[in-house]
Amino acid sequence: MVSLLHFISSILIFILRLLFSSKAQLEKENLLLRHQLKVLKKSSSKRPQFNWLDRLLFVMASNKSLKSSCVIFRPETLYKWHRGLVRKKMTYGNIRPPGRPRTKEEIEELILRLKQENRLWGVPRIHGELLKLRIRISQTTVRNILKRHGLNPDRSPESYLTWSQFLKQHKNVWAIDFFTVETVLLKTVYVFVILDVHTRKLIELRTCSIPLKEWTRNTLLHNFGFENAPDLIIRDGAGNYGNMDNVGGVKVVKIPPGCPWFNTHVERFNGSAQRECTDHFLYFSQKQIQKTLDQYKEYYNHHRPHQTLFQFCPIETGIPPQKGNSFKKIESNEILEGLH
Repeated sequence: MVSLLHFISSILIFILRLLFSSKAQLEKENLLLRHQLKVLKKSSSKRPQFNWLDRLLFVMASNKSLKSSCVIFRPETLYKWHRGLVRKKMTYGNIRPPGRPRTKEEIEELILRLKQENRLWGVPRIHGELLKLRIRISQTTVRNILKRHGLNPDRSPESYLTWSQFLKQHKNVWAIDFFTVETVLLKTVYVFVILDVHTRKLIELRTCSIPLKEWTRNTLLHNFGFENAPDLIIRDGAGNYGNMDNVGGVKVVKIPPGCPWFNTHVERFNGSAQRECTDHFLYFSQKQIQKTLDQYKEYYNHHRPHQTLFQFCPIETGIPPQKGNSFKKIESNEILEGLH
């Protein structure tokens, strides 16, 4: 009985809509129903599959009077599809996100460079330098950038002063050290080395039987000359120097105990001198050792290429550059009895 009444009411509603509905509305409803049938036919599963064109058509063709024509989906679904279309339409590319805009990458790199190259500068000084370059940025932003990259924003030179930076502050630095040579009669001869750290020039190779403090000081003063005094001298903690911390007004820096890499340049030379010179001879006297070392000093300063100096020598030999391979004649000279 209930189903019969429902069927009769549906027929009456359909007849009334045909009598009072306009032709355009009937065509619109017909289009909506036909497209729903097409969606059902192309759907492989039991649940209808709608693409974005189907949803756009249903949203554009539907209105309040056509909600009853929605057979395979609920009318509320139309509002959901409409909100989705609105979200796709809206673009937020030109809308600035909330909060302070991020600092440009090139400005961040400049701030880091200013701090790394000027360890004595703090945030106010870096901020002032940026203002001189017409870069307007707050001190808080500068501080946050330095913290984000692991740099101390405060003015604390002790935190950033590495050993290499310490050496760069002094243009003329000498490194001194001793190494030993054994004679045939097992007598130990000490060799005092003075090396210019920056130019790799070998200042002195002097032998002695007992390296006393006074002898070491006098040898250093002898090599100072009038304009040859260094800005700084680096030494280890050996007892040959005593408590020497100043020579002729030049400060002598003592490296920490057990840290030979703090005096790595002269340590590297000691190994080279032994491998390239003293290990290949048998010595009977200190005088013979000194004569051999004098030849090696000449070879080391004028002829031996250095990787740190881009394969140049500490002292230029004055040989003019040749074009291509147009050498007229190449001659070789024996050094250290033909060892080099």
